Amino acid sequence: MLQLIHDIAPGAELGFHTAFGGIGIFAQGIRDLADAGCTVIVDDVGYNLEPFYQDGPVSNAVDDVVQNEGIPYFSSAGNDGQNSYEAPFRDSGEPGVINSSSDAHDFDPSSGTDTRQEITLEAGGNFRIFSFQWTDPSSIVDGSDGADTDIDVALVDETGTIVAESIGNNIETGVPLESIDYTNETGSAQTLDLVIEKAGGPDPEEVKYVYSGSGYAIQEYDTLGPTVYGHPMAEGAMAVAAAPFFFTSAYDSDADPAILESFSSKGGIPLLFNQDGSPRATPKVRQKPDVTGTDGIDNTFFGSDISDTALGGVDPDPHPNFFGTSAAAPNVAAIGALIRQARPGLAPAGVYDRLESTAADVTERADRTNTLQQIGSGRDPWSGAGFVQGPDAVPDPVLTGLQATAENSRSGAVTLSWEVDPDVSIQNYKVQRRYFNGQFEAVKSVDAPPVRLEGLGLGAFSFRVRWTRADGTQGTSVIATDTLNVQELSATEGMKDESGRRPVELSWSTPQGTKGFTYRIERQKGRQGPFESVGTTDRTSFRAERQVPGKYNYRVVSIDEQGNSLTSQAESKQIEFEESAFALGPYPNPVRSTATLDVTAQTGQSVTIEVYDALGRRLYQDRRDLEALTPATLTVDASRWSSGTYFLRVSGNEFTKTRKMVVVR
Repeated sequence: MLQLIHDIAPGAELGFHTAFGGIGIFAQGIRDLADAGCTVIVDDVGYNLEPFYQDGPVSNAVDDVVQNEGIPYFSSAGNDGQNSYEAPFRDSGEPGVINSSSDAHDFDPSSGTDTRQEITLEAGGNFRIFSFQWTDPSSIVDGSDGADTDIDVALVDETGTIVAESIGNNIETGVPLESIDYTNETGSAQTLDLVIEKAGGPDPEEVKYVYSGSGYAIQEYDTLGPTVYGHPMAEGAMAVAAAPFFFTSAYDSDADPAILESFSSKGGIPLLFNQDGSPRATPKVRQKPDVTGTDGIDNTFFGSDISDTALGGVDPDPHPNFFGTSAAAPNVAAIGALIRQARPGLAPAGVYDRLESTAADVTERADRTNTLQQIGSGRDPWSGAGFVQGPDAVPDPVLTGLQATAENSRSGAVTLSWEVDPDVSIQNYKVQRRYFNGQFEAVKSVDAPPVRLEGLGLGAFSFRVRWTRADGTQGTSVIATDTLNVQELSATEGMKDESGRRPVELSWSTPQGTKGFTYRIERQKGRQGPFESVGTTDRTSFRAERQVPGKYNYRVVSIDEQGNSLTSQAESKQIEFEESAFALGPYPNPVRSTATLDVTAQTGQSVTIEVYDALGRRLYQDRRDLEALTPATLTVDASRWSSGTYFLRVSGNEFTKTRKMVVVR
């Protein structure tokens, strides 16, 4: 989901909170994201525990952040199509199969009686009733009455044997919920019957279940009811239906503007109970879904790739395609984020209105057999207001082109400039500044651009502009950034010592307003390799002592009291030397353990390192590659030899350097 959002709104900061771990964690996660500063929230998770006929804990969390925090909330409508049986509970007058003292439900709506609903499964087929509920309030809603009816469900085979059942004590739990998940493992096709039985309490007005699976068929009494339930039905939520990208007008001229997925859930379940569990005076049917978004979108890891030759080669890339309202919802949420970027002060209702009022009417959907069905014109319980049109929904921003331009290296000043929609009257601008990753703080109030901010000092800065229109509405611009770093870094070599080494004097300038920084000087030998620290200072100059001849890159890392840091551009310095190579050492001399020799060659080459004793016997040999003008430190382990005089020789293609080495024990 975050990948799809990034495709549409690549500049958006992304946050995540798990919805798994229980319905309470889900609801709290919504509030946590709001507290973390998220300005748009989207999810694609549903729990079978969420009530059909009452706003549950997740719905209440959604409404909380929408109404009290001003955050638009998007949710996938679901992928259950019309996979729902619903009917008034009809007492057949016959005993139950699960319990003979229970009252069996009559599936037959006519004058006949049928206490069983026939379902067939292929070998290996699966049939799942994700959520079976009835018209009772739920005790999972804080302060609500619970269920006063106990319903049980079961699947029985042709011999009357129960193969799967759900028989929770609903009056005791207060939760009107049962569920079944059954897989046919008999090795051949199987015919089963679903039974619904009332184990206690008054007859509910309606029983309803939402089903799914594979390799199954409901042979009778399939009422094809609505399947959008739970928090996508929340008043504050925007529930999103799905249309595949390849059945939109951009890819298919016959799709005007889009053809709905066959699995996209239908809305229409009425809310019958208040938060305290009392019946609503008038049932509330919220118009869900609200809009339709696109699914089947590429990502890097989830789903499977559409064949390169399928659908006329509409998807020739190798990336997997992400289907479902789980993909459509983040796509629409990302467009919602672009709306908020353009109109930061727009309330959720305003964001929803832009998405709905500019949506294109969807009039066709694919059914279970992939046959096109007409769903009428105007708002409908399949596509909502229609297929979202991003370019039309996202308004031109009020404030555009925010730029931050630093002046000369010493001034510590930045000038901010921007453009404003000529049709908008702005009353005031408040310029805000953020230092590194801290909080934005207001620094200046102006009537018009440009604005000059002085004395900023060293730092990585972000700027934004908060504007207030003449009508009182407010908004915030996009963010502009600039970095005020060390400038004018110079490196000057001093007089060489008796060994041929030279000090290097480094100096640099900092912008006005710089306070509380220390500076770490780092050095790189040659043209590559790591930068290593050679010292620190709180001044704007540093003397790097005894630099061996060769080529170096020096840079300054500026560090403030909070640990924030900036790294300057590198300054190159080459300490010249005569002959084809320079050698210093070995040191220490005499040596007890490790002897060190500094070598720099004018050209890159392979060298041989050898140690001989006083009799001319070679005791040690090694090879090393030297890069041109790159000082190298060669070491030899002398602890293996007894006290005495030895000779250390380094030889390459163009030079040979021999040095006496005394070992003491």
